[in-house]
Amino acid sequence: MPILNFKVPFVVTIHDLIKSKFDGKETTTLPYPVFWLKNKLYRFDMNWAVNKSKAIITPTDYVKYDIVSHYDTDASKIYAIHEGVDVGLLEYAATQRRRLIDGKYILFVGKPYVHKNVETLIKALEFLPEDIKLVIAGAKGVFWDRVVKRVNRSDLMERVKHLGFVDDDDLPNLYKHAIAFVSASLEEGFGLPPLEAMALGCPTIVSDIPVHREVCDEASLFFNPHSPKELARLIVEELINDPSLRANLIDRGLENVKRFSWEKMAREILEVYEKKGGAK
Repeated sequence: MPILNFKVPFVVTIHDLIKSKFDGKETTTLPYPVFWLKNKLYRFDMNWAVNKSKAIITPTDYVKYDIVSHYDTDASKIYAIHEGVDVGLLEYAATQRRRLIDGKYILFVGKPYVHKNVETLIKALEFLPEDIKLVIAGAKGVFWDRVVKRVNRSDLMERVKHLGFVDDDDLPNLYKHAIAFVSASLEEGFGLPPLEAMALGCPTIVSDIPVHREVCDEASLFFNPHSPKELARLIVEELINDPSLRANLIDRGLENVKRFSWEKMAREILEVYEKKGGAK
């Protein structure tokens, strides 16, 4: 946000407070003194944005009340407006026939930042049949190298296929053929990948955190993000060994995504700007 702005009224969108909650040296690639200074500036800027804005837009009720709690601000100035699902994914999926990954796999989409807790997904392989692998779609970078060191199990890493960045044309193919989309994230502001998976008929198993409960509702299976064994049990017992439950979960996912629309989000955001900015 532009700081020390006393004249021009503004509305700010705050997607999450992840940088406020995960601020240890393991969360950055910068030298720690530089990161410390950057983090202090971030916190100053956030305080300014929260306290001086005419209104705050968040992607979920969870983030809204997280801000209320964290900054002791008035909830009435915060508008929780859900994000949407890219309908273009369905168009890409309709044109694709060839599988990009052979065999059975569970899928994670995203970068392996600390709060994404990717280690739990890898460790779950220990409790899964040996013919199941974990496929990761997302840029690698230094955070992936740190994950590998923390897992420190070559036998498990042999069953991990990290694809790096995946183009939008190929991503639907990965969702369509996966046993499930999985996420052990410890914190999210919204969470687009679970909804993308649902839109493409891919079952989802996500960490039992408030924001996933809000966005995924009853269309996902939930697990303790610190329990790889529980994740593996859900994959085997609820999805692989119970085709009817899997089909039911897919149907609930397709129904759940109907609640989310980029167009609806845009209309609601415009209403906030018009209301707070006096636009006609």
